[in-house]
Amino acid sequence: MEETLFKLARAITDTGTDTVPSEGGTITYRITSLKRKLVNGKVVSTSTPSCTLGSASVSWAIWGGVTVGDGYLDVKINYSKNTGSSRSTTLTFTQNGSNNKINLTVTQGSSVTYSGYIKMVSNTLPLGGNKGNTAQILVMAYLKGSDGSKKPKTPHVGNAPDWCSVSVAPVGTLENHYMLSLTALSSNQTGANRSGHIFLTCGDANLSIPVTQKSQGASTFTLSGLPTGTGYYLFGRGARPQNTSSQDQMYIQGLSATGTTTMKIPFYANDSEPGSRIECTTGDKVAVYTKSGDTWILEGSFIVPSEGGTVSI
Repeated sequence: MEETLFKLARAITDTGTDTVPSEGGTITYRITSLKRKLVNGKVVSTSTPSCTLGSASVSWAIWGGVTVGDGYLDVKINYSKNTGSSRSTTLTFTQNGSNNKINLTVTQGSSVTYSGYIKMVSNTLPLGGNKGNTAQILVMAYLKGSDGSKKPKTPHVGNAPDWCSVSVAPVGTLENHYMLSLTALSSNQTGANRSGHIFLTCGDANLSIPVTQKSQGASTFTLSGLPTGTGYYLFGRGARPQNTSSQDQMYIQGLSATGTTTMKIPFYANDSEPGSRIECTTGDKVAVYTKSGDTWILEGSFIVPSEGGTVSI
C-alpha cells in the first residue's frame, strides 16, 4: 500500500494564491511531496516524488526547474517584468506518479502609473432664473497611464452652489465623456445674476467650473373681461369685501379702459380685512367685484394661470 502527500508547504490545501511584484524575478515555491510504502500498516520506505508544470504555460511565468529535497520540492518560476496592466494566471503543479495537483493562482501587479485628466468641452449655461430650470455641462475625464493608455474614470462632484443640484452620467456615444446635468433648486429672486462654482475631481486632477443663474424675470399672464365703466376690486383665495366707512382702510382698486390687463405672477389682491393684502399665484382663485354705493357686486372670478397664460373672468 502507498500513501502520497502533495501540498504547498505554507498551505493546508491543494490551492494557493500569490502576488508577484511588477518588476518580476524568480520566485521559489516550497512544496511538501511525500510517498510512503506501507506493509501491514507500517512505513517501510519513504521517497520524495518530483513534479511538473501541468498547466498551459504563459509567456510571463516560465518554469525554472525543481530541486528535490528530503520530503520537499523547491520549484522555481521565472516572472518577467509587467509593463502593462495587472494580470493573473493559475499554475498547476502535478506530482509524478500520482494524480495529486496543486493549483496556485498568481497575480502580478501593474507597473503603469496613472494621473487624472479632466476638461470642460461645452455647456448650455447660464442656468435659468426659475426653480426647476436646467443646464448641461459636457466634460472629458479619464486616467492617463504612463504607458499611454486611458482608463475610464467618472468625475466626482466635490462642491456645487446650494441653489443647484448636479448629477453625472456617461455619454454613451462619446468615449470618456460625461454629462453634468444642473437643476435649479430655487428661483433667483435677488434681482441680479448669482454665481458660484462646481468643483470636479478625476484622480489627482481637478477642475473648477464657474456657473451663473440668471435673475428671475417677471412672470405674467393676461386677464380679460374686466369691467370698463367702473373700477374693479380683486379678492384673492376666498376673501370677500366688507362695507367700510370713509375713515377705514380702503381696498385696492383697479381701472381698465379696454377690459384687458397684464398681471404679474405672483401678485397681491385684497384680503377680506380692509387694507390687508394676500399673495396670489398660479392655481389660486380670485374674485372680481365692483361697487355701487354701499353694495358690492360679484362680476366673476378666475383661476391664475401659468406664466404666459390668458384667462377671462
